[in-house]
Amino acid sequence: MAIGKVTKKRVSSNVIDADVTSSKVIFQEKDASREKLSHNQKRVNHVTSEQRRREILREYYDRLVKIVPDLEESENRSEWQIYVKTKNYLHWLYTRNEQLRKHLNYFNVTCPEHLVWEYREV
Repeated sequence: MAIGKVTKKRVSSNVIDADVTSSKVIFQEKDASREKLSHNQKRVNHVTSEQRRREILREYYDRLVKIVPDLEESENRSEWQIYVKTKNYLHWLYTRNEQLRKHLNYFNVTCPEHLVWEYREV
């Protein structure tokens, strides 16, 4: 293996242009092979994807309603109510966690690190 001097080589602009042009042709061929969607098909795809998105959100809200004690399935609720009541419940949990840790410290019991929660007001 010979060790020699490293030199910079210039690439001809013709080679670069040829490569770019050939890649454009390849992409155009791929795009041309697919049929474009009609306006109606685009609208239907948009509507179905939006329905799926809303259904997923609804499922998450339903989960929160089952977890958060202040929320009831029978009540008429808005997203804002769900957010506020969930935030209040989390605040209560953090406060209760802090009280229990203080109680443990009072009796000289070490609280495991995975049970330590810190609440930060945003």
